[in-house]
This record gives sequence, C-alpha cells and structure tokens, in this order.
Amino acid sequence: MDNVGLLREAIKAKKQVVATYQGRSREFCPHVLGTTKGDWVCLAYQFAGESSRRLVDGSDANWRCFKVNELFDIALRVGQWYTCPPRTQKPQRCVDLIELDVR
Repeated sequence: MDNVGLLREAIKAKKQVVATYQGRSREFCPHVLGTTKGDWVCLAYQFAGESSRRLVDGSDANWRCFKVNELFDIALRVGQWYTCPPRTQKPQRCVDLIELDVR
C-alpha cells in the first residue's frame, strides 16, 4: 500500500503512525488528508519522536503538516488516539482540498 493509502487507513481506524520525516523519527495521529497545490499533505498531531520544534504534552503546538511524499518507513499501530481540542476551534491551513477528516 502506498503512503496515501496507509494514511487513509490510519485515519479511518484511528491508528497511530510511526514514520521517518525529514530524517527524524515521528509518532503521530493523522487527522486530515488531502492536497495543497496538487501535493498530498497530512495534518497530524505529533505526540512523540523527534522534531525541530519541542513537543509539549497536550499542547496545540504539536500539530504538524507533513508532505506525504516525504514520509518514509510508515507503520501503523494500535494505541491511544492523540489530539488537542484547539483543532476544533482553529481553522487548519495545512490542507486546501480535504479528502478525509477524522471527524
């Protein structure tokens, strides 16, 4: 299955994703999948792993916009679904054309 298919499955089943992005190990829950300027992107809540910005437990600062073609070694796993309430209060700017939203 390709990256888009794996992320679709993760969103539909609320599964965690472990992947490498820009050379860093990431652990996240994908929330929105779609395209921006014709490229596949995923809005996700990163709860563990590495990041150029510090991760803070339960913070809305943990939202990440991943370019799907830059995700490598994607694996899905069952685990706690992480999110942050501000996701429902602030409009997202990551995905222009939404294909799938966890809501």
